[in-house]
Amino acid sequence: MPSPFRSAGFRWVVVAPAMLAAFVASFLFVTFHLMRATATPKRDKVVAALDAADPGWRMADLFAARNAALPPPERNAAEQVLRAERAIPKSYRDWERQPGSTQWRADLTNPHLPHKADVADLRKHLGQAREAVEQARVVRRLPAGGFTVTPKPDSAFFALPHIDHSRRVWLLLSHDSLVRAYDRDADGAVDSALALLAAARAIGDEPVFVSQLVRMSGANLCIGEVERTLGWCVGFDDAKLAELDQAFAEEAAAPRLRWAMRGERAFHHRMAELVDDGTLPSHQLARYDGQPYWYDPALDLWVRAGARDDQALGLAMFDELVAAADLPAGPQRAKAIGAVEERYGRLGSPAEGPIRRHLLFGLLRPAFHRTTESDTRTVAQLNAARVAIACERHRQKTGTYPETLDELPKELLPEVPTDPFSGKPILYTKLPDGAAAYSVGADGTDDGAVKLNPKNEKGNDLGFRLWTPEHRRKPPSPRPPETPSLFGGPGGFAMPFEDTPKPGTPTAPPPLSPRVRRPPEEPPGR
Repeated sequence: MPSPFRSAGFRWVVVAPAMLAAFVASFLFVTFHLMRATATPKRDKVVAALDAADPGWRMADLFAARNAALPPPERNAAEQVLRAERAIPKSYRDWERQPGSTQWRADLTNPHLPHKADVADLRKHLGQAREAVEQARVVRRLPAGGFTVTPKPDSAFFALPHIDHSRRVWLLLSHDSLVRAYDRDADGAVDSALALLAAARAIGDEPVFVSQLVRMSGANLCIGEVERTLGWCVGFDDAKLAELDQAFAEEAAAPRLRWAMRGERAFHHRMAELVDDGTLPSHQLARYDGQPYWYDPALDLWVRAGARDDQALGLAMFDELVAAADLPAGPQRAKAIGAVEERYGRLGSPAEGPIRRHLLFGLLRPAFHRTTESDTRTVAQLNAARVAIACERHRQKTGTYPETLDELPKELLPEVPTDPFSGKPILYTKLPDGAAAYSVGADGTDDGAVKLNPKNEKGNDLGFRLWTPEHRRKPPSPRPPETPSLFGGPGGFAMPFEDTPKPGTPTAPPPLSPRVRRPPEEPPGR
Protein backbone atom coordinates (compact mmCIF):
# COMPACT_ATOMS: atom_id res chain seq x y z
CA MET A 1 0.00 0.00 0.00
CA PRO A 2 1.50 3.38 -1.01
CA SER A 3 2.40 5.79 1.79
CA PRO A 4 -0.04 8.70 2.19
CA PHE A 5 2.93 10.99 2.81
CA ARG A 6 3.95 10.55 -0.83
CA SER A 7 0.57 11.36 -2.30
CA ALA A 8 0.01 14.52 -4.31
CA GLY A 9 -2.77 15.56 -1.97
CA PHE A 10 -0.46 15.48 1.04
CA ARG A 11 2.09 17.60 -0.78
CA TRP A 12 -0.51 20.24 -1.66
CA VAL A 13 -2.20 20.28 1.73
CA VAL A 14 0.80 20.09 4.08
CA VAL A 15 4.13 20.48 2.38
CA ALA A 16 3.30 23.45 0.16
CA PRO A 17 1.93 25.64 3.00
CA ALA A 18 4.90 24.70 5.18
CA MET A 19 7.31 25.69 2.43
CA LEU A 20 5.40 28.94 1.88
CA ALA A 21 5.50 29.73 5.60
CA ALA A 22 9.23 29.01 5.67
CA PHE A 23 9.76 31.26 2.66
CA VAL A 24 7.73 34.11 4.21
CA ALA A 25 9.57 33.74 7.53
CA SER A 26 12.93 33.78 5.75
CA PHE A 27 11.90 36.80 3.71
CA LEU A 28 10.79 38.68 6.80
CA PHE A 29 13.95 37.71 8.67
CA VAL A 30 16.17 38.93 5.84
CA THR A 31 14.10 42.10 5.37
CA PHE A 32 14.21 42.89 9.11
CA HIS A 33 17.99 42.61 9.34
CA LEU A 34 18.58 44.23 5.96
CA MET A 35 16.53 47.30 6.94
CA ARG A 36 18.47 47.62 10.18
CA ALA A 37 21.86 47.01 8.54
CA THR A 38 21.33 49.55 5.77
CA ALA A 39 20.10 52.19 8.24
CA THR A 40 22.96 51.74 10.73
CA PRO A 41 25.62 53.71 8.77
CA LYS A 42 23.14 56.51 8.15
CA ARG A 43 22.29 56.76 11.85
CA ASP A 44 25.92 56.51 12.96
CA LYS A 45 26.89 59.31 10.59
CA VAL A 46 24.24 61.64 12.00
CA VAL A 47 25.21 60.74 15.58
CA ALA A 48 28.90 61.35 14.90
CA ALA A 49 28.13 64.76 13.41
CA LEU A 50 26.08 65.64 16.49
CA ASP A 51 28.84 64.49 18.84
CA ALA A 52 31.22 66.86 17.08
CA ALA A 53 28.84 69.83 16.83
CA ASP A 54 27.00 69.61 20.15
CA PRO A 55 28.83 67.47 22.76
CA GLY A 56 26.66 66.37 25.64
CA TRP A 57 23.46 66.31 23.58
CA ARG A 58 22.33 62.85 24.73
CA MET A 59 19.63 62.69 27.38
CA ALA A 60 21.74 61.38 30.26
CA ASP A 61 24.53 63.88 29.55
CA LEU A 62 22.12 66.77 28.99
CA PHE A 63 20.37 66.35 32.34
CA ALA A 64 23.55 65.47 34.24
CA ALA A 65 25.29 68.67 33.10
CA ARG A 66 22.22 70.74 33.88
CA ASN A 67 21.76 69.25 37.35
CA ALA A 68 25.44 69.79 38.15
CA ALA A 69 25.20 73.48 37.23
CA LEU A 70 22.28 74.24 39.59
CA PRO A 71 23.07 76.61 42.48
CA PRO A 72 23.13 75.26 46.05
CA PRO A 73 19.68 74.79 47.65
CA GLU A 74 19.89 77.93 49.79
CA ARG A 75 20.39 80.07 46.65
CA ASN A 76 18.20 78.09 44.28
CA ALA A 77 14.90 79.82 43.49
CA ALA A 78 13.34 76.47 42.60
CA GLU A 79 14.06 75.10 46.06
CA GLN A 80 12.43 78.18 47.58
CA VAL A 81 9.35 77.55 45.45
CA LEU A 82 9.13 74.04 46.89
CA ARG A 83 9.55 75.38 50.43
CA ALA A 84 6.69 77.80 49.83
CA GLU A 85 4.49 75.04 48.43
CA ARG A 86 5.12 72.83 51.46
CA ALA A 87 4.12 75.74 53.74
CA ILE A 88 0.63 76.00 52.21
CA PRO A 89 -1.77 74.75 54.91
CA LYS A 90 -4.36 72.06 54.32
CA SER A 91 -7.22 74.47 55.00
CA TYR A 92 -6.10 76.67 52.09
CA ARG A 93 -5.63 73.68 49.77
CA ASP A 94 -9.10 72.38 50.63
CA TRP A 95 -10.64 75.78 49.95
CA GLU A 96 -8.80 76.16 46.66
CA ARG A 97 -10.13 72.79 45.50
CA GLN A 98 -13.73 73.76 46.15
CA PRO A 99 -15.68 74.17 42.89
CA GLY A 100 -16.03 77.86 42.13
CA SER A 101 -13.83 79.04 45.01
CA THR A 102 -12.09 81.53 42.73
CA GLN A 103 -14.21 81.25 39.60
CA TRP A 104 -15.14 84.91 39.99
CA ARG A 105 -11.60 85.85 39.01
CA ALA A 106 -12.20 84.56 35.49
CA ASP A 107 -15.18 86.95 35.21
CA LEU A 108 -13.18 90.06 36.18
CA THR A 109 -12.77 92.69 33.47
CA ASN A 110 -10.18 95.40 33.97
CA PRO A 111 -10.44 98.04 35.39
CA HIS A 112 -13.54 96.86 37.28
CA LEU A 113 -13.02 95.82 40.90
CA PRO A 114 -14.25 92.49 42.24
CA HIS A 115 -17.19 92.23 44.62
CA LYS A 116 -16.34 92.86 48.28
CA ALA A 117 -17.63 89.47 49.39
CA ASP A 118 -15.31 87.69 46.95
CA VAL A 119 -12.29 89.66 48.12
CA ALA A 120 -13.21 89.08 51.77
CA ASP A 121 -13.35 85.33 51.21
CA LEU A 122 -10.02 85.37 49.37
CA ARG A 123 -8.42 87.54 52.06
CA LYS A 124 -9.60 85.17 54.79
CA HIS A 125 -8.00 82.13 53.20
CA LEU A 126 -4.85 83.99 52.21
CA GLY A 127 -4.49 84.85 55.89
CA GLN A 128 -4.35 81.13 56.65
CA ALA A 129 -1.52 80.78 54.12
CA ARG A 130 0.41 83.90 55.18
CA GLU A 131 3.61 81.98 55.94
CA ALA A 132 3.52 80.37 52.49
CA VAL A 133 2.92 83.75 50.86
CA GLU A 134 5.93 85.27 52.61
CA GLN A 135 8.07 82.28 51.63
CA ALA A 136 6.92 82.64 48.02
CA ARG A 137 7.65 86.38 47.91
CA VAL A 138 11.29 85.63 48.81
CA VAL A 139 11.77 83.94 45.41
CA ARG A 140 12.21 87.25 43.58
CA ARG A 141 15.34 87.99 45.60
CA LEU A 142 17.07 84.73 44.60
CA PRO A 143 19.09 84.12 41.46
CA ALA A 144 17.68 81.82 38.83
CA GLY A 145 17.81 78.15 39.66
CA GLY A 146 16.17 74.96 38.53
CA PHE A 147 14.61 71.70 39.64
CA THR A 148 16.64 68.50 39.63
CA VAL A 149 15.31 66.11 36.96
CA THR A 150 16.88 62.69 36.54
CA PRO A 151 15.71 60.29 33.80
CA LYS A 152 15.64 56.59 34.66
CA PRO A 153 18.67 54.67 33.34
CA ASP A 154 16.51 52.11 31.52
CA SER A 155 13.84 54.52 30.31
CA ALA A 156 13.31 57.86 28.62
CA PHE A 157 10.47 58.76 30.95
CA PHE A 158 10.73 60.83 34.10
CA ALA A 159 8.44 62.50 36.60
CA LEU A 160 7.84 66.25 36.82
CA PRO A 161 5.95 66.69 40.11
CA HIS A 162 7.44 70.15 40.61
CA ILE A 163 5.33 71.47 37.74
CA ASP A 164 2.16 71.22 39.81
CA HIS A 165 3.92 72.49 42.93
CA SER A 166 5.11 75.54 41.00
CA ARG A 167 1.70 76.33 39.57
CA ARG A 168 0.15 76.17 43.03
CA VAL A 169 2.67 78.76 44.26
CA TRP A 170 1.99 80.98 41.24
CA LEU A 171 -1.71 81.00 41.98
CA LEU A 172 -1.00 81.84 45.62
CA LEU A 173 1.12 84.83 44.55
CA SER A 174 -1.50 85.82 42.00
CA HIS A 175 -4.15 85.91 44.74
CA ASP A 176 -1.83 87.94 46.97
CA SER A 177 -1.12 90.44 44.18
CA LEU A 178 -4.85 90.87 43.56
CA VAL A 179 -5.67 91.56 47.22
CA ARG A 180 -2.79 94.03 47.54
CA ALA A 181 -3.92 95.85 44.40
CA TYR A 182 -7.47 95.96 45.75
CA ASP A 183 -6.09 97.54 48.94
CA ARG A 184 -4.24 100.16 46.82
CA ASP A 185 -0.86 98.70 47.80
CA ALA A 186 0.57 99.28 44.32
CA ASP A 187 4.19 98.43 45.08
CA GLY A 188 3.27 95.39 47.17
CA ALA A 189 1.16 94.06 44.30
CA VAL A 190 4.07 94.57 41.90
CA ASP A 191 6.40 92.76 44.31
CA SER A 192 4.08 89.74 44.34
CA ALA A 193 3.86 89.82 40.53
CA LEU A 194 7.66 89.91 40.31
CA ALA A 195 7.84 86.95 42.69
CA LEU A 196 5.34 85.11 40.48
CA LEU A 197 7.53 85.69 37.41
CA ALA A 198 10.64 84.63 39.36
CA ALA A 199 8.86 81.43 40.41
CA ALA A 200 7.99 80.72 36.78
CA ARG A 201 11.56 81.40 35.70
CA ALA A 202 12.76 78.99 38.40
CA ILE A 203 11.90 76.22 35.93
CA GLY A 204 15.03 77.46 34.23
CA ASP A 205 16.42 75.71 31.18
CA GLU A 206 14.56 72.45 31.82
CA PRO A 207 14.81 70.76 28.40
CA VAL A 208 11.24 69.49 28.26
CA PHE A 209 8.43 70.84 26.09
CA VAL A 210 5.81 70.76 28.83
CA SER A 211 8.12 72.51 31.31
CA GLN A 212 8.75 75.41 28.96
CA LEU A 213 5.05 75.65 28.11
CA VAL A 214 4.28 75.90 31.83
CA ARG A 215 6.98 78.54 32.25
CA MET A 216 5.30 80.55 29.49
CA SER A 217 1.95 80.27 31.24
CA GLY A 218 3.56 81.62 34.42
CA ALA A 219 4.96 84.61 32.53
CA ASN A 220 1.55 85.34 31.03
CA LEU A 221 -0.12 85.04 34.43
CA CYS A 222 2.35 87.63 35.77
CA ILE A 223 1.56 90.01 32.88
CA GLY A 224 -2.14 89.70 33.66
CA GLU A 225 -1.54 90.58 37.32
CA VAL A 226 0.55 93.63 36.38
CA GLU A 227 -2.10 94.81 33.92
CA ARG A 228 -4.77 94.44 36.62
CA THR A 229 -2.62 96.33 39.16
CA LEU A 230 -2.15 99.20 36.71
CA GLY A 231 -5.91 99.25 36.26
CA TRP A 232 -6.60 99.56 39.98
CA CYS A 233 -3.71 101.55 41.45
CA VAL A 234 -1.79 104.79 41.02
CA GLY A 235 1.43 106.16 42.49
CA PHE A 236 3.90 103.41 41.61
CA ASP A 237 7.52 103.55 42.67
CA ASP A 238 9.38 104.19 39.41
CA ALA A 239 12.15 101.80 40.49
CA LYS A 240 9.56 98.98 40.80
CA LEU A 241 8.31 99.63 37.29
CA ALA A 242 11.89 99.70 36.01
CA GLU A 243 12.49 96.35 37.71
CA LEU A 244 9.40 94.95 35.98
CA ASP A 245 10.66 96.19 32.62
CA GLN A 246 14.03 94.52 33.19
CA ALA A 247 12.43 91.23 34.27
CA PHE A 248 10.14 91.18 31.23
CA ALA A 249 13.07 91.98 28.91
CA GLU A 250 15.09 89.09 30.34
CA GLU A 251 12.19 86.66 30.04
CA ALA A 252 11.48 87.72 26.45
CA ALA A 253 15.13 87.02 25.56
CA ALA A 254 15.21 83.57 27.23
CA PRO A 255 15.83 80.82 24.62
CA ARG A 256 12.92 78.67 25.84
CA LEU A 257 12.31 77.12 22.44
CA ARG A 258 15.95 76.08 22.01
CA TRP A 259 16.00 74.42 25.44
CA ALA A 260 12.82 72.53 24.59
CA MET A 261 14.03 71.45 21.13
CA ARG A 262 17.37 70.16 22.47
CA GLY A 263 15.59 68.15 25.13
CA GLU A 264 13.09 66.78 22.64
CA ARG A 265 15.91 65.72 20.34
CA ALA A 266 17.56 63.80 23.18
CA PHE A 267 14.20 62.26 24.12
CA HIS A 268 13.54 61.16 20.52
CA HIS A 269 16.98 59.57 20.28
CA ARG A 270 16.66 57.73 23.59
CA MET A 271 13.18 56.42 22.78
CA ALA A 272 14.39 55.10 19.44
CA GLU A 273 17.29 53.37 21.21
CA LEU A 274 14.91 51.64 23.61
CA VAL A 275 12.65 50.49 20.78
CA ASP A 276 15.62 49.37 18.71
CA ASP A 277 17.04 47.10 21.43
CA GLY A 278 13.62 45.74 22.38
CA THR A 279 13.48 47.36 25.85
CA LEU A 280 10.37 49.35 24.97
CA PRO A 281 7.69 47.47 22.99
CA SER A 282 6.09 49.67 20.39
CA HIS A 283 2.57 49.08 21.70
CA GLN A 284 3.51 50.92 24.92
CA LEU A 285 4.92 53.88 23.08
CA ALA A 286 1.79 55.77 22.17
CA ARG A 287 -1.66 55.49 20.71
CA TYR A 288 -1.88 54.44 17.12
CA ASP A 289 -4.20 56.57 15.01
CA GLY A 290 -5.66 58.00 18.20
CA GLN A 291 -6.90 54.64 19.49
CA PRO A 292 -5.33 52.06 21.85
CA TYR A 293 -3.94 49.10 19.96
CA TRP A 294 -3.09 45.62 21.20
CA TYR A 295 0.33 44.07 21.20
CA ASP A 296 1.06 42.87 17.70
CA PRO A 297 4.36 40.98 17.24
CA ALA A 298 4.41 41.76 13.51
CA LEU A 299 3.83 45.45 14.13
CA ASP A 300 6.47 45.47 16.85
CA LEU A 301 9.02 43.89 14.49
CA TRP A 302 8.10 46.38 11.76
CA VAL A 303 8.66 49.32 14.10
CA ARG A 304 11.95 47.84 15.33
CA ALA A 305 13.08 47.20 11.76
CA GLY A 306 12.73 50.88 10.92
CA ALA A 307 13.90 52.22 14.29
CA ARG A 308 17.42 53.12 13.18
CA ASP A 309 16.24 54.81 10.03
CA ASP A 310 13.64 56.74 12.02
CA GLN A 311 16.30 57.58 14.60
CA ALA A 312 18.49 59.17 11.93
CA LEU A 313 15.50 60.95 10.44
CA GLY A 314 14.43 62.32 13.83
CA LEU A 315 17.91 63.59 14.66
CA ALA A 316 18.14 65.30 11.28
CA MET A 317 14.74 66.95 11.80
CA PHE A 318 15.61 68.15 15.30
CA ASP A 319 18.94 69.53 14.08
CA GLU A 320 16.95 71.76 11.76
CA LEU A 321 14.53 72.66 14.56
CA VAL A 322 17.32 73.55 17.00
CA ALA A 323 18.90 75.76 14.34
CA ALA A 324 15.54 77.44 13.69
CA ALA A 325 14.97 77.89 17.43
CA ASP A 326 18.22 79.86 17.63
CA LEU A 327 16.56 82.59 15.53
CA PRO A 328 14.80 85.38 17.43
CA ALA A 329 11.03 85.05 17.74
CA GLY A 330 9.62 86.47 14.54
CA PRO A 331 8.46 85.72 11.00
CA GLN A 332 11.84 84.28 9.97
CA ARG A 333 11.76 81.71 12.79
CA ALA A 334 8.13 80.86 12.06
CA LYS A 335 8.97 80.37 8.39
CA ALA A 336 11.96 78.12 9.18
CA ILE A 337 9.95 75.93 11.55
CA GLY A 338 7.04 75.84 9.11
CA ALA A 339 9.41 74.57 6.43
CA VAL A 340 10.53 71.74 8.74
CA GLU A 341 6.89 70.87 9.45
CA GLU A 342 6.16 70.75 5.74
CA ARG A 343 9.17 68.54 5.02
CA TYR A 344 8.61 66.00 7.78
CA GLY A 345 4.95 66.36 8.67
CA ARG A 346 3.57 63.55 6.52
CA LEU A 347 6.13 60.91 7.49
CA GLY A 348 4.65 58.25 9.73
CA SER A 349 1.15 59.68 9.34
CA PRO A 350 -1.78 58.34 7.28
CA ALA A 351 -0.64 60.70 4.51
CA GLU A 352 2.43 58.52 4.03
CA GLY A 353 0.26 55.79 2.55
CA PRO A 354 -1.06 52.36 3.57
CA ILE A 355 2.45 51.13 4.46
CA ARG A 356 3.94 53.51 6.98
CA ARG A 357 7.64 52.95 6.76
CA HIS A 358 8.39 55.69 9.30
CA LEU A 359 5.83 54.63 11.88
CA LEU A 360 8.14 55.15 14.89
CA PHE A 361 9.09 58.61 13.65
CA GLY A 362 5.42 59.52 13.41
CA LEU A 363 4.70 58.25 16.92
CA LEU A 364 7.58 60.25 18.42
CA ARG A 365 7.20 63.48 16.46
CA PRO A 366 5.85 66.18 18.82
CA ALA A 367 3.48 69.02 17.96
CA PHE A 368 6.41 71.43 17.98
CA HIS A 369 4.55 74.10 16.02
CA ARG A 370 2.21 74.58 19.00
CA THR A 371 5.12 75.21 21.33
CA THR A 372 6.53 77.65 18.79
CA GLU A 373 3.23 79.53 18.61
CA SER A 374 3.01 79.68 22.41
CA ASP A 375 6.54 81.04 22.67
CA THR A 376 5.86 83.66 19.99
CA ARG A 377 2.66 84.71 21.76
CA THR A 378 4.51 84.98 25.08
CA VAL A 379 7.23 87.16 23.57
CA ALA A 380 4.57 89.40 22.03
CA GLN A 381 2.85 89.79 25.40
CA LEU A 382 6.12 90.53 27.20
CA ASN A 383 7.20 93.11 24.63
CA ALA A 384 3.80 94.82 24.68
CA ALA A 385 3.95 94.90 28.50
CA ARG A 386 7.37 96.56 28.36
CA VAL A 387 6.04 99.32 26.11
CA ALA A 388 3.01 99.79 28.37
CA ILE A 389 5.18 100.04 31.48
CA ALA A 390 7.34 102.69 29.79
CA CYS A 391 4.18 104.64 28.91
CA GLU A 392 2.94 104.41 32.52
CA ARG A 393 6.29 105.68 33.79
CA HIS A 394 6.00 108.55 31.29
CA ARG A 395 2.48 109.34 32.54
CA GLN A 396 3.71 109.44 36.14
CA LYS A 397 6.40 111.92 35.16
CA THR A 398 4.39 114.13 32.78
CA GLY A 399 0.74 113.54 33.71
CA THR A 400 -0.29 112.10 30.34
CA TYR A 401 0.39 109.15 28.09
CA PRO A 402 2.54 109.87 25.02
CA GLU A 403 0.84 110.57 21.72
CA THR A 404 3.37 108.33 19.99
CA LEU A 405 6.22 106.15 21.18
CA ASP A 406 8.69 108.68 19.76
CA GLU A 407 7.93 110.87 22.79
CA LEU A 408 9.34 108.28 25.20
CA PRO A 409 12.84 109.18 26.40
CA LYS A 410 15.55 106.59 25.87
CA GLU A 411 16.00 106.03 29.60
CA LEU A 412 12.43 104.70 29.74
CA LEU A 413 12.60 102.61 26.57
CA PRO A 414 15.93 102.48 24.70
CA GLU A 415 14.20 101.00 21.65
CA VAL A 416 10.70 99.77 20.87
CA PRO A 417 10.64 95.96 21.14
CA THR A 418 9.70 93.93 18.10
CA ASP A 419 6.32 92.40 17.47
CA PRO A 420 7.31 88.77 16.74
CA PHE A 421 4.22 88.22 14.60
CA SER A 422 4.94 91.06 12.18
CA GLY A 423 8.67 91.61 12.59
CA LYS A 424 7.92 95.32 13.09
CA PRO A 425 7.91 97.41 16.30
CA ILE A 426 5.15 96.84 18.86
CA LEU A 427 2.14 99.02 18.04
CA TYR A 428 0.79 101.74 20.29
CA THR A 429 -2.37 103.80 20.33
CA LYS A 430 -3.60 106.49 22.69
CA LEU A 431 -7.27 106.13 23.61
CA PRO A 432 -9.77 108.53 25.23
CA ASP A 433 -9.62 106.60 28.51
CA GLY A 434 -6.02 105.38 28.35
CA ALA A 435 -3.70 103.69 25.89
CA ALA A 436 -2.76 100.28 24.52
CA ALA A 437 0.48 98.63 23.46
CA TYR A 438 -0.17 95.64 21.28
CA SER A 439 0.87 93.06 18.71
CA VAL A 440 -1.08 92.24 15.55
CA GLY A 441 -1.24 88.62 16.69
CA ALA A 442 -1.18 85.41 14.69
CA ASP A 443 -3.57 86.67 11.99
CA GLY A 444 -1.13 89.49 11.16
CA THR A 445 -3.91 92.09 11.05
CA ASP A 446 -3.89 95.36 12.99
CA ASP A 447 -7.39 95.55 14.47
CA GLY A 448 -6.68 98.82 16.28
CA ALA A 449 -6.56 97.31 19.79
CA VAL A 450 -10.37 97.41 19.87
CA LYS A 451 -10.28 94.09 21.70
CA LEU A 452 -7.16 92.61 23.25
CA ASN A 453 -7.49 88.88 23.73
CA PRO A 454 -4.71 86.89 25.44
CA LYS A 455 -5.92 83.78 23.61
CA ASN A 456 -5.12 85.64 20.38
CA GLU A 457 -8.34 84.66 18.63
CA LYS A 458 -8.81 85.74 15.03
CA GLY A 459 -9.97 89.34 14.69
CA ASN A 460 -8.42 90.40 18.02
CA ASP A 461 -5.07 91.90 18.86
CA LEU A 462 -2.72 90.79 21.60
CA GLY A 463 -1.41 93.30 24.10
CA PHE A 464 -1.56 95.39 27.26
CA ARG A 465 -4.28 97.94 28.12
CA LEU A 466 -3.64 101.07 30.19
CA TRP A 467 -6.22 103.31 31.87
CA THR A 468 -6.01 106.94 32.91
CA PRO A 469 -6.30 107.40 36.71
CA GLU A 470 -9.87 108.68 36.54
CA HIS A 471 -10.95 105.53 34.70
CA ARG A 472 -9.32 103.09 37.11
CA ARG A 473 -11.02 101.18 39.93
CA LYS A 474 -14.44 101.08 38.35
CA PRO A 475 -17.29 99.54 40.40
CA PRO A 476 -17.76 95.78 40.17
CA SER A 477 -19.51 94.49 37.10
CA PRO A 478 -22.88 92.77 37.62
CA ARG A 479 -22.47 89.11 38.34
CA PRO A 480 -23.12 86.93 35.29
CA PRO A 481 -26.42 85.05 35.49
CA GLU A 482 -26.14 81.51 36.78
CA THR A 483 -26.82 78.97 34.08
CA PRO A 484 -28.70 75.84 35.12
CA SER A 485 -26.66 72.66 35.02
CA LEU A 486 -27.70 69.52 33.22
CA PHE A 487 -27.40 67.80 36.57
CA GLY A 488 -29.33 69.96 38.96
CA GLY A 489 -27.22 72.77 40.44
CA PRO A 490 -27.15 76.32 39.09
CA GLY A 491 -23.99 76.89 37.12
CA GLY A 492 -22.52 73.57 38.18
CA PHE A 493 -21.16 70.75 36.13
CA ALA A 494 -20.78 68.05 38.80
CA MET A 495 -21.67 64.61 37.52
CA PRO A 496 -23.81 62.47 39.85
CA PHE A 497 -21.25 59.72 40.16
CA GLU A 498 -20.32 57.95 43.36
CA ASP A 499 -17.05 59.87 43.64
CA THR A 500 -18.68 63.30 43.23
CA PRO A 501 -17.97 65.20 46.48
CA LYS A 502 -20.88 66.63 48.45
CA PRO A 503 -21.15 70.42 48.77
CA GLY A 504 -18.77 71.78 51.40
CA THR A 505 -16.35 68.86 51.24
CA PRO A 506 -12.89 68.94 49.66
CA THR A 507 -12.74 67.86 46.05
CA ALA A 508 -10.08 65.82 44.36
CA PRO A 509 -6.68 67.48 43.87
CA PRO A 510 -6.27 69.71 40.83
CA PRO A 511 -5.32 67.87 37.65
CA LEU A 512 -1.71 66.99 37.16
CA SER A 513 0.46 68.45 34.47
CA PRO A 514 -0.21 67.20 30.93
CA ARG A 515 1.19 63.73 30.46
CA VAL A 516 3.83 63.74 27.81
CA ARG A 517 4.00 60.46 25.91
CA ARG A 518 4.57 58.08 28.78
CA PRO A 519 3.62 54.42 28.89
CA PRO A 520 1.06 53.04 31.37
CA GLU A 521 2.00 52.83 35.03
CA GLU A 522 4.57 55.62 34.69
CA PRO A 523 4.50 58.59 37.11
CA PRO A 524 3.41 62.01 35.84
CA GLY A 525 5.97 63.60 33.56
CA ARG A 526 7.80 62.10 30.64
